[in-house]
Amino acid sequence: MIVSARHPHSFFLQTIDDLTQSDNFFSKMNEFYNRCFDAQRLVISKAALRINLCCVTRDETETDVWNRAQLLEYHPETDQCSLLLVDLGTWQECVPRSNLRHILVPFRQECVRSVPCRLASIAPAKPEKNGLWNEYAIKTFRNVIDNVPTEVEVLDRSANGSYFVNLFVTTHDTFVCVNDFLLYHKIALPIDDCKILKPEELDPITHEP
Repeated sequence: MIVSARHPHSFFLQTIDDLTQSDNFFSKMNEFYNRCFDAQRLVISKAALRINLCCVTRDETETDVWNRAQLLEYHPETDQCSLLLVDLGTWQECVPRSNLRHILVPFRQECVRSVPCRLASIAPAKPEKNGLWNEYAIKTFRNVIDNVPTEVEVLDRSANGSYFVNLFVTTHDTFVCVNDFLLYHKIALPIDDCKILKPEELDPITHEP
């Protein structure tokens, strides 16, 4: 299952098993932070802020939902923060410091189950000036993968830990390779950016490189 998607070269996946475990974990974490009787003690002061600080932040739209985060930048003039939501692989800017809480050790030690991925062997056909995917390509990609069953074929792993994959979705009873879909509609161009991993290069238990 895709938990978040910025563009074809940056999205995050979870297996069904991991999704169940994540739901249980976040249910416990939400319950704790919503019912904490000493909540003021967990509010992060200005003095405690530092780059890469691990913390918990209240969700922007659902106030009873909490996300684990990493502090990327603090803006003292507005008392706001830029955060990386580590379990979703997304960024948030202009988050009020008052939304942040210290993270308890058991919640901090829980592993991150989202896997960073990128579509293999394609590049933007009409990139923005910065070389990234344009708005139409991003919107099309998100529409294709929205709320549909997904499968992946892992081909390689990049230097930054992201997996090169072929992504498959089932839509209207049709099995579609998203990589080929973007190529067919001339949204992407073919490139050779990864190798195909051999079975002996994968861990026999996790099936990862």
